[in-house]
Amino acid sequence: MLRSLTALAVVGTLAVGGLAVATPASAASASGTFYSVPYDSTLFEVSTVDGRPYVEPASFESWRSAGFPKPVAAPTDYRRFTWDATIYAVSAAGSASFSTYIDGAQWRRVGSPAPRTDRLTPSATILQYQGSDELFVVDGGSSWADDNPGYHQLTFAEYAHLGYPAVDQTSPRIFTKLSWNPTLVGPISSTGETGPVPFDVWDYFARPTPAVVASYDGDKFCQAAGADEIRYIGQAAPDGMALTFGEWVAAGSPKPATC
Repeated sequence: MLRSLTALAVVGTLAVGGLAVATPASAASASGTFYSVPYDSTLFEVSTVDGRPYVEPASFESWRSAGFPKPVAAPTDYRRFTWDATIYAVSAAGSASFSTYIDGAQWRRVGSPAPRTDRLTPSATILQYQGSDELFVVDGGSSWADDNPGYHQLTFAEYAHLGYPAVDQTSPRIFTKLSWNPTLVGPISSTGETGPVPFDVWDYFARPTPAVVASYDGDKFCQAAGADEIRYIGQAAPDGMALTFGEWVAAGSPKPATC
């Protein structure tokens, strides 16, 4: 899926529910066991990171240093989500599981098996925003690649098909709107700044229903001397916007200051 630069710019700090993949820099000793997979020649090794098993592709040097031990075949199945054509290989390396995308050639190499669609991959989690019934799959893709996660809002039928997986993470809502104006307010940069968001940012996060608020901190209503027009200046319109009479009434008929 193509994603705009605007949307990707905010993902780093706002990948709520995204996969925080442990990095090899914090890894302890490796197990010394190497695992092979059926779809290509890559070997994998399990290390311990923060007390948990972590799988990563093994280098040739690492395998050679261990004396070229015979790899253990990692049990592997194939999965995809019903809303996407991407096929994932999901493998077990001892007590650790890992997943990665596979391409058409790799899929044909293993006989083009029908992927199962009724389970999440190890790199996918279920996210729920506070105060909302909506559930989202946050797909980290490969277990070790530094990919921006993908978001998908589940229908009830999709959730049931996946076996009603438990929610892995709850998060405050990241999109809001005024009760009297349709403008979405949310993340507009990786620094945490918020403001009016373009459609592609909201779409990237799978269009979660925004929380409705009466006002934002710093909202201002003003009127130029002698003018009938009342203007709103705030998070929903940093440069200001003229209000209709109906909007002003819906906002609570605030007494305007002088612009």
